[in-house]
Amino acid sequence: MSSTRTTPAPGRLLGPPSERGRVHRWVSAIAFEWTKLTGVRSTLWLVVTGTLLTLGGTLLIGASARASGENGLETAAPAPLFAVQTISFTQVTVLLVAVFAFTAEYSSGSIRTTLLSVPGRGRVLIAKSVVLAAMSMAIGSVLVLLGTLTAAAAAAEYGTFSGTQLGHAVLGTAVSLALTSVFVLGVAAALRSTAGTILTMFVVLYALSSVLPIFGQDWLTDLAAYLPGTAAGVLVTNAAEPYGWATALTVLAGWAGAGLGVGYLGLRYRDI
Repeated sequence: MSSTRTTPAPGRLLGPPSERGRVHRWVSAIAFEWTKLTGVRSTLWLVVTGTLLTLGGTLLIGASARASGENGLETAAPAPLFAVQTISFTQVTVLLVAVFAFTAEYSSGSIRTTLLSVPGRGRVLIAKSVVLAAMSMAIGSVLVLLGTLTAAAAAAEYGTFSGTQLGHAVLGTAVSLALTSVFVLGVAAALRSTAGTILTMFVVLYALSSVLPIFGQDWLTDLAAYLPGTAAGVLVTNAAEPYGWATALTVLAGWAGAGLGVGYLGLRYRDI
């Protein structure tokens, strides 16, 4: 009696055709968005500008700390702190990449090509978010490393730091910049206007946290503590106030999710 060995069909090894098709569509959408985002000169110039501003800013802060320390003032601080202080402002150049990821396509009309190539509008939004988040994490990590080295060189003994402090700054900046970029991307998808998105970005990330406490109302002060800029500050500095890193991560993720939700509604229920 002979035995016959049966070889599994290729489809059983790779999954059903429908599943393989879904994976292929997602991979293609992400690759498509990566090609578009990295293939335009504006992305490169914004990243280069952000890098130069970060290096210049950390150099000035480090040199100032050293000069003040040599004059007897207590200005010593870990060099990664000088870096994240600078990046809290120079990150605007990276966030502008998130703005243009949608608004530039609407202004040029290329959004039609995008939606024809990737018919699922939710898939377009998620693919852009994945690419932008990955890029923001990489850029944020590099900026902290470069900024820390520059600040440490300028501040000398007034900028000494530990590996743990550098690790917190790198991880916190990478995560916060990624989530903030996703939030800005969602706003851009909803507004479709470069000027409107930039204005909204500055108001939410910078202006409100300074303006709300001025009114002297406790609930407004509490609200300011849960704005994305405050949460990002907690993440990059590993601060304990006004809450810990876990709450800060939750708050920032909530803002990113809200931005994506608003962006999806704008994509889903409005014509091109």
